[in-house]
Amino acid sequence: MSEFWLRVLGFDLGRIPKGAQTEFVWTHAPTSWGVFVLLGLVAALAYLVYSLYRREMRTCRPAVKAFLAVVRVAVLLVLVVVFMGPALAISLRRTVEPYVVLLLDESLSMSIQDHYDAETAAKVASAVGLSTETVQENPPTRAGLVDALLRKDEGKFLKDLRKRGRVRVMTFSDSLKVREALGLASEPASETPEAAALARGEPVPPLVPSGTSTDLARAVRESLASLAGNPVAGIVMIGDGQHTGGGDPLAAADLAAQQRVPLFPIGIGDPRNPQNLRVVDVWAPETAFAGDPFQLQARLSAEGLGAAAVTAELVERKTAGTEEAPAQESVLERKQVTFQGEPGQATVAFRHTPKVPGQFIYTVRVAPQPNELLKSDNERSITVRVVSEQARVLLIAGSPTWDFQPLRTLLIRDKTINVSCWLQSIDPDMRQDGDTVIEKLPDKAEELFKYDVVIFLDPDPMEFSEAWMEALKKFVGDHAGGLLWQAGPKYTVRFLTGHRTREVRTLLPVRLGDFTEADLRLLSETHTRPWPPRITAAGSDHPILTLDKDPQVNARIWEAMPGVYWSFPTSGVKPGTATLMEHSDPRLRSKEEWRPLLVASQYGAGRCLYLGFNSTWRWRKLGERHFDQFWVQAVRYLVEGRLMGGKRRGRIETDRDLFAAGARVPVAATLYTPAFEPLALPTVPLTVRGQPGTQPINGELRAVPNRPGHYEGAFIASQLGILELEVALRDDPSGKPVLVTKQITVETPRVEFADPRLNRALLADMAERSKGCYFAIEEAGQVAAAIPDRHETIIVREKPQNLWDTTRLLGLLAVLLTIEWAVRKYNRLM
Repeated sequence: MSEFWLRVLGFDLGRIPKGAQTEFVWTHAPTSWGVFVLLGLVAALAYLVYSLYRREMRTCRPAVKAFLAVVRVAVLLVLVVVFMGPALAISLRRTVEPYVVLLLDESLSMSIQDHYDAETAAKVASAVGLSTETVQENPPTRAGLVDALLRKDEGKFLKDLRKRGRVRVMTFSDSLKVREALGLASEPASETPEAAALARGEPVPPLVPSGTSTDLARAVRESLASLAGNPVAGIVMIGDGQHTGGGDPLAAADLAAQQRVPLFPIGIGDPRNPQNLRVVDVWAPETAFAGDPFQLQARLSAEGLGAAAVTAELVERKTAGTEEAPAQESVLERKQVTFQGEPGQATVAFRHTPKVPGQFIYTVRVAPQPNELLKSDNERSITVRVVSEQARVLLIAGSPTWDFQPLRTLLIRDKTINVSCWLQSIDPDMRQDGDTVIEKLPDKAEELFKYDVVIFLDPDPMEFSEAWMEALKKFVGDHAGGLLWQAGPKYTVRFLTGHRTREVRTLLPVRLGDFTEADLRLLSETHTRPWPPRITAAGSDHPILTLDKDPQVNARIWEAMPGVYWSFPTSGVKPGTATLMEHSDPRLRSKEEWRPLLVASQYGAGRCLYLGFNSTWRWRKLGERHFDQFWVQAVRYLVEGRLMGGKRRGRIETDRDLFAAGARVPVAATLYTPAFEPLALPTVPLTVRGQPGTQPINGELRAVPNRPGHYEGAFIASQLGILELEVALRDDPSGKPVLVTKQITVETPRVEFADPRLNRALLADMAERSKGCYFAIEEAGQVAAAIPDRHETIIVREKPQNLWDTTRLLGLLAVLLTIEWAVRKYNRLM
C-alpha cells in the first residue's frame, strides 16, 4: 500500500519499522459463500435506501432526494469497510546467528611442557606466534600454547570464529565452566566494550590448568545441553585428548552428530612416549630416637630413559615451629642409582643417625633430566619425629614372674626409657625399682596420664577399682597412651572376670568368653611340650618382630626361638586387629583360628598389645639381644602411638594423610586442658605450615556442639609437599605454648600424568563420528573455514496495524452523518 493512501487515512508511518515490507489486508473479510452474502446484504441495503427516499415528501426536490441517498449509501459503505477490518500487514526479515562453542582444556595435563623436535617446534611456533628458539629452549606449557594461539595477530583466531556465529567459550576438566574472556561476546564488536578491547589487541585472561581429571564426554554433553533450543554451528575443542573421566567420548560424539553439531578438535601436545623420572614412594619410621640410626628407603621409576644412572640425594630439613624459624636444607648423603630396562624400577636405601630431637622432613630427590616431561615428581618427602626425651613406662606385675625380672632390668638399663616399677607382691616396707621410684600406684587420672606406656604382667586385681579402669580407658582411647597386657596363670582370670576390673576387656584386642572349669584346670596344669610360635604374614614385617632387616634371616631367627609351653585361652581376635604371632598346637585351634599369642590393635587414639604367654624369658637362651630387641621394639611401638597422637594435650586427625592439590582437607581435633579435662573454648586457631618461604595458612577450628573438647574445621590444600597442621594451646602453667601437630602430604594428582601423550587418535575419532574434522595446532587457522554456515534468515510477521480506527476515517463517517442530518433538517424531512 503506497505511502500516499496511508497519509490520506492519517496512519502514522513511524509505526512501520525500518526495512519492513507492508501489505494491505482485510482482517475480517468474509470467505467462500460469505462474500456473496455480504454483497447481497450491501445491495439490499442500497435498494432499501433508494426505496425510502422515493417515498419521501413530494415537496422535496428529486435532486435533494438523490443527494441524501448517495450520502446514506456512502455511510453504509464506510461501515462495511470498518466491519471488514482494513489493516496494514508488516513483515521483517531477520538473520538467526548460530553459536560456535569453544572448549578449552584446563586440566592439570595442560601444565606439561612438551619438548618438540626441530621440525615440530617450527610448526608449533608458527601456529601460535612464537619463535622456534623459544619453543625449543624454554618450551611453554600446553596451556601457554593455547593462550598464545588466542592472542596471535590481535585475536585473529577468535575473530575468525566470530564470523561463523556467536562464540561461547567454556573451560573443561572434571566439570564445565563458562569462561569470561575479552572479545567473546555475542554482540557485534562495535556494541560491546569487550569486543572493542579485543579489537585493540588486549589479551584474554590466561588459561590456568587446575582440573584433577578430564571428562571429554561430559564437556560435549553439557555444552550441547546448555544451548538446547539454539542453533549450534560446531564445537571447537582445544586440548591434549586426555580422557580420565567416566563417560564415553565416542558416545558423546554420536550425540553431537544426531544434533547436527560437528566437532573440530585441535590437538595440543606431543604424541611421542615421554621421558620422566619419578620418586614413587618413600618409607621411614614415624619416630626415631636421637643417637639411634634408622633406615630410609625410596622407590624410583624411570620412563623413556633406557639404561641410565642418576644421583639420588637425601635431604634433611627441620620443620617450622611457633617460636623458631625453619632451618635450611642440608644434604645428608648421595647415592648412584642405575636403571635397567624400560620402564625402569630401582630402590635406594639411606641410613641416618639423628643427633638432635625435633620434627624433621626427609626428602629423597633426583635431579631433573634433559627433556623430562614432569619435574614436580622428582622428589618425595616424609616426616620423622626424632625424640630424646625418655619414654615414661609404668610396669605393673602381680608377682615376680620369670619375664618380670629380666624386663625390669632391661627397661632400667635402656637410656631411652624411664621406667617406674610396681611389683604388687613386694613387702610394703621395701623400695620399688625403676628410674623414677614411686611409693604408690597412681590413683588419679593426671598421675596416670604422665606416662606414655603401661605394661601389665599378670596383675593382681585387688589394687584396682572401677575408676582406675575408666582412667585407663581414657589414657589409651583419648590420650593416645600405649597398653601392653601379658596374661598369666595366677591373676589374669580373676582380673578379667572381677566386677571392678572386667572393663579392661574392652581394651584388649582378643575376644574373651566365660571361663569353664576345663579352662581353669588347663591354666594350672604343667605343660611339658614346647610348641614353636607361628609368625603370621602381618607379623613377618611388623616392627615389633623385626629382629633383622633381612626377611630371610629374620624368619630363621624366629624358627630357632624356644617354643611356648603355657598360653592363655581366648575365643579369637576382634575385628580390625592384627595377629602377629599364633600358637602352633593344632589342638588349640578354635573355629579354624589358631590361638593368638601376640595381637596388636588400635583403641581410639592409642595402641594396645596382647601377649598371650609368659615365657619370653626363654628367648634369652639364644642370647639376650633378641629378648631385649623384642621388648624395646614393643615399647617403642606403643610410644609411637603416643608421640604421633600429640602427646597428652590432644591430637589432630584427618581422614587420610595424602591429599591431592586443591582438595578440601577436613580437620578434627580433640583437645584437653592442663588438668586433662575437655577444652571448653568456642574456637582454637589452626596454623598450616608448608615449605620454607611460603606463607602459613591461618584458620580456626570450631567446637562441636554437645561434644566437649572436640573441634572441627577445614582448609584447602593449596601448597605441594608436607604440610604441618598446628594448634597452639597457650594455657599451660609454664607459660610456653603447647603445640599439637600433625603432618599431611599434598601432591599433584597422578591420574592426569599416567599417560600424558597427545591422544590424537581419540580426538580424530570424535571428529569423524560427529561429521567434523581434526586439526593439528599448526592447522588452527583452517578451523573457522571448516565450520558450516548455519546462519538462517526468517520472516517475522508482526500483528497487523488497523487502518479503520484512524482519525480521518472516523471523521469522514461523522461528516457524512452530519451532512445528511443538516440537509434533512433544512428540507423539513423526518
